[in-house]
Amino acid sequence: MWGPHDDRTLFDLAREVAERVYDYGFRIERRRLVEQYTTWATGPTPDADTAHRVLATLVPLALFDATLLDALLARLVALDLADLGDDDWR
Repeated sequence: MWGPHDDRTLFDLAREVAERVYDYGFRIERRRLVEQYTTWATGPTPDADTAHRVLATLVPLALFDATLLDALLARLVALDLADLGDDDWR
């Protein structure tokens, strides 16, 4: 949790910031972006085949955006974490 009282999610804070954007068109775009990211980030982790197919399409775009590349790699690694046993962590 985040915020001055540790009672807000990052998604809530992002929505608040989006609402304070002065330019109407940019505010609408920012709202849409926050909602798209929230849906993506809270959605289920895709199976390995789906993740590989999506990554094959997105990695060339992500090479110019380090944040996107980090997010894509984190989702890919998350697919394998559930399958790791205690011996894999040593």
